[in-house]
Amino acid sequence: MRISRLDLRAYGLFTERTLTFGSGPGLHLVYGENEAGKSTTLRAISSVLFGYPRELMDDFRHGSKDMTLGAELVFAEGRRLEFVRKRTGKNSLVDSGGAPLDEATLAEALGPASRELFEKVFALDHRRLREQAQSLLADGGALGFSLAEAGSGIAGLKTVLDRLRARRAELFLLGGSKPKLNQLIKKRAEILKEARLRSVSPLEYVRQQKQIQEAEGMLSDARERQKMLGVEVARLRRIARNLPRRAEHADLSQTLDELVAVPVLAPDVTEKRIKAQSDRETAERTLKSVSADLEKLREEIAAVSIDSRLLERRAQILSLAETR
Repeated sequence: MRISRLDLRAYGLFTERTLTFGSGPGLHLVYGENEAGKSTTLRAISSVLFGYPRELMDDFRHGSKDMTLGAELVFAEGRRLEFVRKRTGKNSLVDSGGAPLDEATLAEALGPASRELFEKVFALDHRRLREQAQSLLADGGALGFSLAEAGSGIAGLKTVLDRLRARRAELFLLGGSKPKLNQLIKKRAEILKEARLRSVSPLEYVRQQKQIQEAEGMLSDARERQKMLGVEVARLRRIARNLPRRAEHADLSQTLDELVAVPVLAPDVTEKRIKAQSDRETAERTLKSVSADLEKLREEIAAVSIDSRLLERRAQILSLAETR
């Protein structure tokens, strides 16, 4: 007998999901990421064949009243059996047409296989595999290792396990500090602590955000003042460059003010000045010539001897000259 199809109608996280394995022999591999539903599917196979367990599991999306599974079985002679199993209800097991199906019919198809045998042989999950291996090793000792080696095909299983334990000790030790995982866990704790120190509460975030906005406003005002100061500095620099010229301008203005009382010369003053200069030069030459003549006359006069009697009668001579 083989399972050719599994209908996950309402079970676990699945709704109307079908897994088809085909009717021919072969190996079927079901894989997926963590929490994808692999273990849920394994429990669904056990539940659809032998009934739902008393403990309520896989009800995080569908309630116990809604859980529904279906399957198709193919027998060696080619006969097929399709059925649907619900968790609750008067007719919880029905065939493909909806007619009630006796549990004995399904038990006959399954043969001597029980739920316990099926789960130990065909429905091993991580928890069952670990529990049975620990039980076998604890009860069987060397025999347990031998049986485990024979069943797994691993030679020197004890050596492998010892090597794995040593490797595990290198990676992690409870309460240790040197193994890699312990160091990573410590580093993770330090990072989480640092993250908590750097994290802020909503109120603190609002307060800091308000401070940032105030600082941005102050920065904007400072930039505006800096711009105005830059304009003023440029103006003062221009004034500083023009100060010598302004001082010169002030001196010239004062000189002009002092020259206001000076009369303005006539337009022909230049010609008159040239003529006066020429006349002066002429006069200077004439004066020089006259001075020379005068000096000569003085010499001549000095050389003339005057009769004293003429001098005594000067008044009479003058009078006679006037009468004449």
